[in-house]
Amino acid sequence: MDGQLTKTRVLVADDDPNMRRMLSRMVEHWGYEPVVAEDGNAALAALSGSNPPERALLDWMMPGLSGPDVCRVARAKGSRAHIVMLTARDRPECVIEGLEAGADDYVVKPFDTGILRARLLRGVGAPQAKPAPEEVRSGMVIAGRFRLEQQIGEGGMGTVHRAVHLELGHAVAVKLVRPSLASSPLLRARFETEARAMSLLRSPHVAQVFDYGFTPGGIPYLIMEYLRGQTLGQLLADRGRLSLSIVSRIVTELARGLAVAHEAGVVHRDVKPENVFLEDIVDDSVIGLPFRAKLLDFGLARLLEGEAPALRTTGHGRFVGTLGFAAPEQLDGGPIGPRTDLWSLGATAFCAATGTAAIAEGPDATMAFLTAQCAIPVPSEIVAGLPPAFDAWMLKACARDPADRFQDASSMARALRAVVLPS
Repeated sequence: MDGQLTKTRVLVADDDPNMRRMLSRMVEHWGYEPVVAEDGNAALAALSGSNPPERALLDWMMPGLSGPDVCRVARAKGSRAHIVMLTARDRPECVIEGLEAGADDYVVKPFDTGILRARLLRGVGAPQAKPAPEEVRSGMVIAGRFRLEQQIGEGGMGTVHRAVHLELGHAVAVKLVRPSLASSPLLRARFETEARAMSLLRSPHVAQVFDYGFTPGGIPYLIMEYLRGQTLGQLLADRGRLSLSIVSRIVTELARGLAVAHEAGVVHRDVKPENVFLEDIVDDSVIGLPFRAKLLDFGLARLLEGEAPALRTTGHGRFVGTLGFAAPEQLDGGPIGPRTDLWSLGATAFCAATGTAAIAEGPDATMAFLTAQCAIPVPSEIVAGLPPAFDAWMLKACARDPADRFQDASSMARALRAVVLPS
């Protein structure tokens, strides 16, 4: 092993000379050969050169290119180096950005030397046998007090189960990452972002999160309120399109949830019929509907920097969302902000009012092109009888330029109510 380690070259990229010096000495002590870079441009040159280092420690903020930018460009150029982001940025969304940019791992300063060495050593030498993943099953007890009873939902990342509090007897929903994916740093960071984002929000139109943690086997879980009803996607599949008055009610309630999220500095980034839950309610005398609309799944949420309500927008050059409901700026790497969610809410309203998607299902490249370059269809040309005022509302809701959309969620919902009940 020692002979192998002495042949391994490690890039140390940090603009702080003291940190570079310390990391270089550690790398030498571990038997590696350090390759030093003082800024992002030098780091990229090293990773893209004729004799690139096999491993790298990248700081986030450097002159020239940032650490994530170095990762993105290096990966695009074919770099296969094992890259560890080493930074003081500990927010889950920063972890996600670093991993999505192409980093293999992420370590937060101040760091434990043993952990850093283990992360850097990952993949060196013979592969180690992995323990069998923990099994998720009915009867399993989460957090010592929630017993899983029945699986009620499933997605690409995990499953949702109905569970019962052992002492109080009330039902909750438990969301768990798939055991086979539980070790993924990216998915664990996404899960933590969802927990943080949803815990910030107090609204009857956002599904509530009560707790977050890990099972003894390391599976992340969320404890959420248990909702009876169905998603908007399920309702549309069963009934087809909805009346414009019902669509307006749903948009109004979702707008209230989004207003709370945006005020707290949270952008959902994945508003779509499958992430809208229509909760059954007994007394419909107040809102005139037998259900209450709630936003689900903040796993792709973005927690924006800065104090609300002066939200900053952030662009990161990668696609996050669902094709057909993702705004143009999500596809072209433009700034992401509250109006990104408004485009998605408009696309959801289009689907509910017409029974068809605003962006037709097709190859990813075609859907991306239609979203970025073409205006969405005119609703009244799909469903006769929809008023021209709704066409105009939809044109503004899903404008390609965020500046041309509604100012905020509340004004968007208010404008739709005016279409349904003109003065």
